[in-house]
Amino acid sequence: MARFRPFLDEHTASATDPLLFGRPVASRYHTLRYCFDHFLSTGGRTVVELGTIRSFVHGGLPGCNSDDVAYWEPGHPESWDWGAGCFSLLAAMCLSEVGPEIHTVDLVATHIERCKVVTSAYKHLFQYHISSSVEFLRRMEPGSVDLLYLDTGDMWPIEPTALNQLQEVKVLCKRRLLSPRGLVLIDDVRNATPPRMGERNLLGKAKYSLEYLRSHGFEVVLDEYQVVLAQSTEPTRRSRPPLVWLKGRAP
Repeated sequence: MARFRPFLDEHTASATDPLLFGRPVASRYHTLRYCFDHFLSTGGRTVVELGTIRSFVHGGLPGCNSDDVAYWEPGHPESWDWGAGCFSLLAAMCLSEVGPEIHTVDLVATHIERCKVVTSAYKHLFQYHISSSVEFLRRMEPGSVDLLYLDTGDMWPIEPTALNQLQEVKVLCKRRLLSPRGLVLIDDVRNATPPRMGERNLLGKAKYSLEYLRSHGFEVVLDEYQVVLAQSTEPTRRSRPPLVWLKGRAP
C-alpha cells in the first residue's frame, strides 16, 4: 500500500481545496489504509464496492474512459486512474492474504469489463455485478458486509448522485447489512467540483447520506477527503449538531 501513497496523495490533492473546506484533508491513502488494516485485524470477509473502475488511465491521458485494453499498463502505476482511487485493485492487493470476497457493482457493463481487465490477477477474489447499487444491496444478506465502499455516480451534477447514495444507505440501515465491526467508506466527500460549480453544501456525494447514517446509529471515525463510519455502541444521539457544511460556514 505504501508504494502507492504518492499517487493517492497527489491525485487527492488535485481534487480538493483547503480554502473551500476550511482545512487541509488527508488523502485517500490514510482512509483506505485504515479500512484495510481494520478489515484484516477484525477478520473481515466481505467487501462491497458500489461504483467500479471506469478507466485504465487517469484523466488527461490518452485512453481515459476508453475500452481499448492496450491502455492498461499494470507495470506503470503512475498512469492508473488514481483520480478515481483504484479501490477495486487496491482492495484486492492489500487484502489478498486473507482471501476476501469482493463484490464490485456498476450499472454500466463496459465499466465492469474494464474492472475485470484491471483486476484479472485477482479475479478469484471477485464477483462482478452489472446492477444498480440499490437493487444489489437489496439482495445482500443482513450482517454480511464487512467493508462497504460508496462511490456510485458522478461529481456533477451532484444531486442525482447524492440522492442515489441516500437510497443506498437507507437500504443498508433498513436491512442491517453491515457486520457488527464493519465499516462504511464514502469517497469524494471533500471533492471541490460541486462547490466550484455552485453547490452550497460541502459534503459532495455524502450530501444526504452522512446525516442519515449519523441519525441511524453510525459514528464518524475519520473525516477527511473520504469519510469512514462505524456503527456506534452508544444509543443514537439525535440531538447532535448536523454535519452539513455550507459555503461560508465551514468550521
